Amino acid sequence: MKNLKAFISLILVLISCLLVGCGNQNSPSNENTTTNENEQTEMTTFDILNSTYNSLNNLLTEKTSSGVSFAEQAGKNSYDLYISQSLLILNEISLTTDIEENKVLSGNELTSTEENDIVKVEKFYISNKKSGNINNISILMLFSRKLYSSNPLNFLSISFNISYDISNNEYIIDFLMENSTSYANSYIGEETQSSAKYYSYNYNSKDKFFNSIYFYRTATFDYEVISNISPSYIKNYNCLIYDFQTHTTISLQYDVTQADNKQIISQELSNYNNLSLQINNLEKSGETNSNISNTFISLLSNFQKLF
Repeated sequence: MKNLKAFISLILVLISCLLVGCGNQNSPSNENTTTNENEQTEMTTFDILNSTYNSLNNLLTEKTSSGVSFAEQAGKNSYDLYISQSLLILNEISLTTDIEENKVLSGNELTSTEENDIVKVEKFYISNKKSGNINNISILMLFSRKLYSSNPLNFLSISFNISYDISNNEYIIDFLMENSTSYANSYIGEETQSSAKYYSYNYNSKDKFFNSIYFYRTATFDYEVISNISPSYIKNYNCLIYDFQTHTTISLQYDVTQADNKQIISQELSNYNNLSLQINNLEKSGETNSNISNTFISLLSNFQKLF
């Protein structure tokens, strides 16, 4: 009996050893699994830009149950004129491997043509402020038009602000574009005035709402004085809201004589003024990147006639 108990005890010890051994053999595998999962969530700034581009572009061009996409129907005008251009630029940034973050770069000056008077990337800046799983990416771009050196009112400015959660690939993207052209003040005969076209959009992948705004400013004026905002200064203020969950569209044209709309327009102009201040405060590093002028200006030239 004693021998039987001793034998059983020996068997139990051997089984315990085998179980411990198997557990140890499995440990590295578990560690690798954890490591691989962590590696999957690590994305570079340019990976995020590429993912955002693919996600939004696919959504805008995806066929709905009715057989047409946002780009073909509800938002065709905005997509053709502005959205597709901005997404091509975003994609090109994601693919340009020699762009340094947190450094103000400029491009080489190109020769203007009849079709395209944008000649140079004056400033290009990209930064990424990370907080846990959230990446907050800011891209600022200033393009100069011909005669910019003598009149800095001839410019095209662009900004992207992207908040991206790498844990679930949800994101918010904000886009702003101001296309400014100078002209002479009839009273003094000097180019101290400018007109501008503005376009912005916002998309939240969680809510699946796409909002875009377009308007035209005929002259320089003090927009902070609300009473100054009038049809003589602001024209064609249009808003397009699209719900990708229900595929419904709301198109609005704002009456700029109404007090509530004046406040909204004043805030919009303030956003663009803040963009100008951000860009003006960027100090050039003195470094040039030939790729950014050649690439981005060639993209813009395809759309220049549409501005």
